[in-house]
Amino acid sequence: MWWFKNCAMAMFLSLVVFVLTCYSVQSHPQCLDSQPPFKPNAKRMWCKDSFKLGCCTKRDDSKLKALYDTALKTVNAQNKSQCKRYLSKVVCLKCHSWSAHIYDVEANPNYNAKAALPCLGWKFCTNFVTHCAQAIEYIYGAAMKTRNITLGDFCRESEVALNKDLCYPKIKKTVRQLKNSKPDNIARGLNATQKGCLCVREVIHNLRNPLALLHANDQTHRMFIVEQIGLVYVILPNERKLDTPFMDIRSKVLTSSAFGDERGLLGMVFHPKYRENGRLFVYYITKKVGNKKKTDPKEWWLGTSVAVLSEWRVSGADLNRVDQHSEKVLMSIEQPKGNHNGGQLLFGKDKYLYVFPGDGGAAGDPFGKFGNALN
Repeated sequence: MWWFKNCAMAMFLSLVVFVLTCYSVQSHPQCLDSQPPFKPNAKRMWCKDSFKLGCCTKRDDSKLKALYDTALKTVNAQNKSQCKRYLSKVVCLKCHSWSAHIYDVEANPNYNAKAALPCLGWKFCTNFVTHCAQAIEYIYGAAMKTRNITLGDFCRESEVALNKDLCYPKIKKTVRQLKNSKPDNIARGLNATQKGCLCVREVIHNLRNPLALLHANDQTHRMFIVEQIGLVYVILPNERKLDTPFMDIRSKVLTSSAFGDERGLLGMVFHPKYRENGRLFVYYITKKVGNKKKTDPKEWWLGTSVAVLSEWRVSGADLNRVDQHSEKVLMSIEQPKGNHNGGQLLFGKDKYLYVFPGDGGAAGDPFGKFGNALN
């Protein structure tokens, strides 16, 4: 077992706990186009909540008012008076200063404006459907067709979000709480019962050199923790860590229990379309083929090794396991020393996979063809 041996790792674990427990604190005002909200240049707005700060211009506001008027005409006469207050609130959510979260734009990599539904709390939504059924069909008919759902599925679909504290109308309370939170409350260590307190609690413990915390962009809202020894674990949305690893490549990974050993499973990334293709990529250090020379584990940085970039696929039978026989080695990079071997993997906006292999180890990059060419 390889346990924490320095402050950096302890700090990383604290970050893991913080990220898992404080989604709402990380959220921020943002519009559907990913731009910050603004004060519209208008004396008055139909969407009153966006008058001081919102995501709509006066022209946008007028278009939404016209949409509201037309949709309301489709509603049965006996429901029209009740429908008005629900319909106006929902139509104006596109102008809300937190609309990117209400529509789950950031958390959903497959966001499609034509199929988007606002996140609505269950009670509010069921009342909305009861009184405004025809208006919903008029406004969201195309989106429901794209999603292949009926009016009976509308509330179940609209409530799907990473953080239900950001669904309407609960988001009003969430925003008020955030506005009342003061940075000095954290410094003073206010307890959990005090208003405006930021509380941190331990969610997972007994991790062995966790190097990465990431998600798969597959709308399951799971998190994945990568351990340097060659293990990857799944954390479910209810914060439970599955006992069976998502990935176990300890037999392939070269590392040791020596203090400061920088080798191991160093990087992992999910394909941007992982939800459709189940592909993921890892970067790890392994033994160099044919190298029979034994190195003292305490001098791990002196030995040569190979960095491997490989592609894997998720199991067709269990989304919480990779297919252990699916590895496809894409690249092997000779590493002259055991340190500075890099490991970061990222997909750019251009959809290309970027690999950061490090400078090969040892001070001054003395290995000629290796390193960063400054030697």
